[in-house]
Amino acid sequence: MIIYFSIERTVSPKLNPNANLSILLSSPDALEIAIEISRYSEILQLITKTKDSSTLVNYLIHLAKLISSAIYVLRVKDQHQDVLEARWVCLWSSKMILNSGIRMIGLNPIEAM
Repeated sequence: MIIYFSIERTVSPKLNPNANLSILLSSPDALEIAIEISRYSEILQLITKTKDSSTLVNYLIHLAKLISSAIYVLRVKDQHQDVLEARWVCLWSSKMILNSGIRMIGLNPIEAM
């Protein structure tokens, strides 16, 4: 999550909810993150039924690993505005999910080191 704060500090991207997300289809890394993000509500429904928090923990670890491996491929800085906006929506969304999930398991996400 520290990477996000670094991007926010150096690039200051604006979140555009109308960004053209089809741009992400050209990147397998971005597509994989987007698919994982889309599973979040399914994971929440599953843990509500099973009462097994390890499902959420495993999901968050997997999402964090995907982001960690893709962060250098999905550059935001010095990119065309359309690409920047689409990538930022993807990264910002994953940040929000990680924050929410970490809080749900009773921890506080770190803001900076």
